[in-house]
Amino acid sequence: MNEKIVLTRNPHYWDDAHSVLTKVTFVPINEESSATKRYRSNDIDITESFPKNMYALLKKTLPGEVYTPDQLGTYYYAFNTQKGPTADVRVRKALSWSIDRKVIAEKVLGTGEKPAWHFTPDVTAGFKPLPTFMQQHDQNSLNAQAKSLLAAAGYGPGKPLKLKLLYNTSESHQKIAIAVASMWKKEPRCGCHAGEPGVENLYRQP
Repeated sequence: MNEKIVLTRNPHYWDDAHSVLTKVTFVPINEESSATKRYRSNDIDITESFPKNMYALLKKTLPGEVYTPDQLGTYYYAFNTQKGPTADVRVRKALSWSIDRKVIAEKVLGTGEKPAWHFTPDVTAGFKPLPTFMQQHDQNSLNAQAKSLLAAAGYGPGKPLKLKLLYNTSESHQKIAIAVASMWKKEPRCGCHAGEPGVENLYRQP
């Protein structure tokens, strides 16, 4: 039940005479590894994503079929600014500064993603960003400043910051969330639990 969505050709489309496809079937698959397996076995014709750790293998075994273009989008976490510890801007800055964006882009993902130094995507037409505060400091310096911000906000060994980070069911989102939670636990020593809410397209931190 509800395992697929089937779209059929619309004979009333204004350019129906030049339409090519008569039917398209969408199969929702949460796990990237399962989708990739079905693609490689010719069970589906296209998949939107694949496990990042298979990138090199797929490029080698499926030449010309793996496409990772620049995307007009920015991956980010949204904080609850109304209540809880993240209502304090110092806490939000500390958490942002302690995320090693280069590690996320190059090691955790590793398929051509760029560090998100600003909200506007690098590929936006006419956008020429100036270096941000985070780009002008190395990660050790950012971690030290993040720790100072948390101390100023009242958090430390006697009162550790505790958070819960929710992510959707995508395998890539899970990898990013676990990496970010690990960074927060290491420096600025925040107790962060990364949990899966079990629904698609949910990006929030309560």
